[in-house]
Amino acid sequence: VQAKAVIEKAQALFEEACEEDKEDMVDLIEEIRLAIAEQAEERLHEKVEELSEIIFFMET
Repeated sequence: VQAKAVIEKAQALFEEACEEDKEDMVDLIEEIRLAIAEQAEERLHEKVEELSEIIFFMET
């Protein structure tokens, strides 16, 4: 549930992101979805944290 909320927030901020952040966001969203599908909890947590950091810096 937390992962989906972070993905939604990232998608809402996508247009405001610089090109490098956009690429990172797309990659991380794909990795999060894959981790969910594979039930890879540790990798999921790691990628959600990385995406959350990008969102945090975009909002500040």
